[in-house]
Amino acid sequence: MRAATTLAVACTLLAACGKRTPQLALGPEPARGAVLAAEPVDCHAYAERGLLVQAESREAFRAALGEPDSVATVTVPNRHDPAVVDTVVALYYTDLTAIVWKPGYPEARDLLEHVEVRSNRYLRWPSLGIGARARDIIAALGQPVEESPARLVYHCGPSEAVDEPLVFGLRAGRVRSVAFNRYVD
Repeated sequence: MRAATTLAVACTLLAACGKRTPQLALGPEPARGAVLAAEPVDCHAYAERGLLVQAESREAFRAALGEPDSVATVTVPNRHDPAVVDTVVALYYTDLTAIVWKPGYPEARDLLEHVEVRSNRYLRWPSLGIGARARDIIAALGQPVEESPARLVYHCGPSEAVDEPLVFGLRAGRVRSVAFNRYVD
């Protein structure tokens, strides 16, 4: 149920955004240097530490990447208290999209639900990122729980007990995007 709701909200946000304006300045590039890893990586490590942008809130994304190209918001009823209204915010950058939930409770903090990257500049292991062959991802991370010509889906994040898929979007057998998902409740 939660996955279906999230998918519907994400689709609404993506459609609501429309054409993105070109980004004039990306802001500072995430620090890579010493944090880029050359050692072998497994699925759990990729899901937990593969994303270089360590932001959990709208403010943290702005501090790390600058102002987004565009922002879309939608309100939804809180799943625990229908009298409370939550806000779902999508931040769109040229090569990164983040979806953050803001519960409607006083003093609630932002909850990061989804980050999709379309550039290796945001990935700790770029050799397993944008442009990598699907077979190389499988060789490094193991057999996915779902494999199709359009995507590879892994369940290996920080909490394997809940659905937090790591999704490699594919085009012509090569990675075109990597999506990191987190469970939000």
